[in-house]
Amino acid sequence: MTEGLILILAAGAVFCLMGVVFSVTARRGLDMVPLMAVSGGGLAVGGLGWVDVGALRAEPVADLGRLAAVMVSAGAVSTAGMAAMHAGMKRGPQAPVWTIGQSALAVPFVAGVVVFGDTAGVVRWSGLVAILIGLVLFGLAKRPPNGPSQPPGGEPASGGLPLAFLAFAVIGLSQTLMTVPSHTSADPDPASLRVTLIGLGRMAGGIGLAVGLRARFGRAVLLWGAGMALLSLSSTSLMLAGLDALAAHGRAGIGFPVAVGICILGFVAYRIVTGREPAQPTRLAAIAACLAGIVLISL
Repeated sequence: MTEGLILILAAGAVFCLMGVVFSVTARRGLDMVPLMAVSGGGLAVGGLGWVDVGALRAEPVADLGRLAAVMVSAGAVSTAGMAAMHAGMKRGPQAPVWTIGQSALAVPFVAGVVVFGDTAGVVRWSGLVAILIGLVLFGLAKRPPNGPSQPPGGEPASGGLPLAFLAFAVIGLSQTLMTVPSHTSADPDPASLRVTLIGLGRMAGGIGLAVGLRARFGRAVLLWGAGMALLSLSSTSLMLAGLDALAAHGRAGIGFPVAVGICILGFVAYRIVTGREPAQPTRLAAIAACLAGIVLISL
């Protein structure tokens, strides 16, 4: 149990580092689309380490095709969602934008109940309500009277929330697509291909958007993209190991809310400690509501 919690906390810390990468690259004006293409390629290659070659050879081609179509699509959609969140972080405020993006797990929860017939009790529905309250509070948070202002860190204090809500919807759609195989098959991924397929989707989505938007693949993009790939692989391996360890004690359900909670709290603390965002009461209340909702909706 203790080992599992340590691994989950470590995964949350790595998720938080990913948020810091988003923050720094947004501040430096880098484009997330080519970054996602590079990191997706790295994730696809690294994910091969999980592939069960024997199971892959035995799996019917039709089943592989269906799994690939859904997971590659999920990866491509996630690129668009991450790009929207990154664009929102460029406009600020970053802590609320990051929190709203991480709260997108509310979308697959609702889709699971409405589309796939999942059951949900009062506790999980109260989690959805808490997230919605948090989103409303973000919208009501006090803004400068004359539009975006420049806090001590030199970044805009508002303006990114519309993109954050767009990211919430698109990332939520991506997460919903990722759950489709689990809802439609008793053994959705016997060959453990999902990490590689999602990486391929992110790479394909990133390349496609980069061509359409004429984004540049420079040295900085390659370096930051490689770093993001390493963080993605690290967080995935830690998360899977932690969930396995917790599952042995019947507590796997706490894995994701703990990791996401650490991710959000760590990033908010980073923004406040570095002096780039003031600890505005309404925004802190919104973050707290989203955190509570994430925990409750995952129980």
